[in-house]
Amino acid sequence: MKKHVLIEFLIFIVSISSLFANEDTVVAVPKVSERKEVSGTYDYRFFRGFEFEDYVPSTIGLLELIKAEEEQIIKNDLKKGNNEKKYAIVGHSQGGPRVLGYATYMKQRIDDEENAEEQAKRKKEYEQIQAVITISGINKGLQALYGGLGRVTAEINRDIRVVYKGTLGVLSAGIFSGFVVHGYEDGDDYSATANQVKIRKWIINDILPDGVANYIRPAFDDPVNLDNMGEIRDMMPRSDYLKNYVSTTTDHRYKVQTGTEKVWRWKKGLCGIRYYWYEFKPVYTTYTSTEDVANFPADMPVGYIVGLKSNTLSIMGPELEEKVRDSFDTAEIVCNIAGGFHIYKACCIVGLFSGSIGYSNDCFNAAEWFGDIDGDLDRLLGAKEHDGLVAKANQYFPKTFTDPNTKEVRPVHDNVICSDKMGYKAFPQYNHASIESCSDSDDSPVAEEIKYMLVQAENIQDNALNK
Repeated sequence: MKKHVLIEFLIFIVSISSLFANEDTVVAVPKVSERKEVSGTYDYRFFRGFEFEDYVPSTIGLLELIKAEEEQIIKNDLKKGNNEKKYAIVGHSQGGPRVLGYATYMKQRIDDEENAEEQAKRKKEYEQIQAVITISGINKGLQALYGGLGRVTAEINRDIRVVYKGTLGVLSAGIFSGFVVHGYEDGDDYSATANQVKIRKWIINDILPDGVANYIRPAFDDPVNLDNMGEIRDMMPRSDYLKNYVSTTTDHRYKVQTGTEKVWRWKKGLCGIRYYWYEFKPVYTTYTSTEDVANFPADMPVGYIVGLKSNTLSIMGPELEEKVRDSFDTAEIVCNIAGGFHIYKACCIVGLFSGSIGYSNDCFNAAEWFGDIDGDLDRLLGAKEHDGLVAKANQYFPKTFTDPNTKEVRPVHDNVICSDKMGYKAFPQYNHASIESCSDSDDSPVAEEIKYMLVQAENIQDNALNK
């Protein structure tokens, strides 16, 4: 049981575990590579994603990162004599909103400068950027963090509660009849008492693998302060960084008829005689459609490479994933057997006095949780289509948006580079981790798509010059 419970929450737990802010002076460290040459088209620089394992909590956010990356790029180009050579920028994961924000920042710098000579210099630096490409980019934020860290913590607490109570039900079955762990009575207030701490420590110390446990221990000991976790804060949907440098978001509520209902009422018939009869009335359901307004430059060619292997556990690698799934399958079987045994005890009367009815429900709830771990992860990620971490809809911006109320079609971003008419290139065979690793291989499908996008961007730039 050591390596199965809640390991799928690793990436999200890492983000909420970074609660101890570094009070020393911190400096933004660029996460951008040197130029990578691509034959027949532009060089590109690669912006790495969020470093889950090595992240040190600080007030440094994405804006401070792209400023540091801009300084490094310009210095390196001057040093190597590449300051006249054009390049593209490619970002994976958190690198996605950084490369989009980098283009926005470089464009805004032109207008913010009043000195004509300096303004011309900044314009030249901006025009060196020929394309922006995101790979499994958290371009609209991490949907799992929508609503704040409190929602994620609440989800994890709910799952811990299900697993704990199911385990208690298993221990209370059979030869453990009547067994109750001291301090974990059903009547206790899980959300507000010391019992909560006991349950968490039991799960963390006895079930979670050490690596995960070390991440999440501080998460429940101190209040979350997002100002001390700048990178996490800026990856949340609709964060200030995303609003100012990537896109603003507007919700449109609309109603759709989803059925009818029979309504009985008094009616007036011939000669004013009243009678009781029914009629069918439409039933409407309210939905919300999200409109994105791109803040990154409209003239900048942008490409989206989307990972779609919607299997979070696959990020751990095939060997560990198999072990985790085997453990979950075993736990599901054990919980179902224990739940059935509690029902048998209740039928034999003795179980009515030892809480077997409640224990059976707890066992079956835990069995359902273990049996539907992929569904649980989908709910946590906020989507059924994702790359194991980032929802599909958050990895790209559509070309247009259709207002659900007025049916008006409005442009979002027209200058999209892609080999697919959908406006993004999807790779269902890659998850969030594997899509990055294969982008380094020159003969991989992802690398081929990057090259296609760069050639397409070059054609767009040439056509713009010839007009």
